Amino acid sequence: MTAKLIKGDEVANKVRMEISAELKDLYEKTDQVPGLAVVIVGENPASLSYVINKEKQSKKLGFNSEVYRLPADASEEKILKVIQQLNEDDKIHGFMVQLPLPEHVDEKVIIDAIDPEKDAEGTHPINMGKLFSDEKGYPACTAYSIMQMIEFTRQPVYGKTAVLIGRSNIVGKPLSLLLLRRNASISICHSYTNDLPEICREADILISASGKPELVRGDWVKPGAIVIDVGVTPVGDKLTGDVAFEEVKEIAGWVSPVPGGVGPITITMLMKNTLEAAELAVGFRNQGVVGFDLAGEEGGYPPKKHIDAFQYIKEKNFHITIHAGEAFGKESIWQAIQICGAHRIGHATRLIEDMVFDKNGNIIALGELAQYILDTRLPLEICLLSNVHTGAVDKIENHPFIKLYKSKFRVFLNTDDRLMSDTTLTKEYLTASELFGINLDDIEKLNINAMKSSFLKHTERLEYIYKIIKPGYQKMRENLLSLKI
Repeated sequence: MTAKLIKGDEVANKVRMEISAELKDLYEKTDQVPGLAVVIVGENPASLSYVINKEKQSKKLGFNSEVYRLPADASEEKILKVIQQLNEDDKIHGFMVQLPLPEHVDEKVIIDAIDPEKDAEGTHPINMGKLFSDEKGYPACTAYSIMQMIEFTRQPVYGKTAVLIGRSNIVGKPLSLLLLRRNASISICHSYTNDLPEICREADILISASGKPELVRGDWVKPGAIVIDVGVTPVGDKLTGDVAFEEVKEIAGWVSPVPGGVGPITITMLMKNTLEAAELAVGFRNQGVVGFDLAGEEGGYPPKKHIDAFQYIKEKNFHITIHAGEAFGKESIWQAIQICGAHRIGHATRLIEDMVFDKNGNIIALGELAQYILDTRLPLEICLLSNVHTGAVDKIENHPFIKLYKSKFRVFLNTDDRLMSDTTLTKEYLTASELFGINLDDIEKLNINAMKSSFLKHTERLEYIYKIIKPGYQKMRENLLSLKI
């Protein structure tokens, strides 16, 4: 059976439609247009062609697009001055420096100078670090594009074996982390890997970015596998990929062509990162906080007057916290996200209805909703004592808090004074410690999660975390240590 093609244009068009809808929503609420800039040094033909294409596509989609062209002999100081200018330009929300740079320029110095919050290409060390630590950041565009291609197949990733040939900072390393977020099992291979064909034959998902023409042969591929070819090498008068396409297409379930595979998507993901940066920069819904409860009788299912209220507060650009899930299960959580774009979910105790656990309480499968919340790092606000008080859980020992926390959902503890006047955050932490065994390190992490979930500006959140929370807990550890002595 011939494999289905993963065509880059089709994947990119799907993402561009999503971006277009978000652009319209952003403009209607804030009158803001995302600004994307590219800095190019010299006149490398391939780079020039790529930059022209980026400018054309971003303008077509509705972005404010700018290109800064510098001569090949431009000094490192001159390039850094342009980067500083873009870092401080409120009209530019994301930008990138086109690589490669001339030999006299240190690429690392240039990339490090980019404001991480404007790092549209996702190559700044801070964004790489966020990816490593499961934080919300901007992923490297090529790796991000490959994930879009995998999702386009609509094949499950959870529990699958993925083999990556290539360990670069823009493909292999970030892609391995994105796949780990989706709970795939990862093998990263390279030029020193022994028995490469045998390892590849185990892959449900096989990605090659080696730059070696037709390295991956048909007998390297597991029948029905997803095969994505990232390599592009000129051979004679044509471009050739890493995959022996004619052989592999008869074995694989899905395969991407070269050309026409990953390339068309990377520019689109550059725009997607820039759009997210724009939403952060303009303080999307930054005028206040409104909480809604879809679980109570006043909400109903589907909600009655809530929809009108949602539309009003969206027009006024408020932050939105949704308490959802106790009464109507996971459907009301979806409802909160789809109707009003909730920034965080409160009391989402019945999210576990979208998960499968083994006998030891470990998650072995996630449904679409749970996977979405995990991938987007949507905060989950848990109120242990009031969840029991309202009947969201039958008894405190059965609360899903610890399962969600250990599964790396962005969980934090809070209190609900509306329902229990005597509840305090101290009681919440004490309950979590006594019943679920959390320690001081866990409490610090829960506090950091709470700050990350707050409606402060990103820089203010970081300041609280690194100047108040972390030093405070370190001092507490030192005090405890001295008491033991």
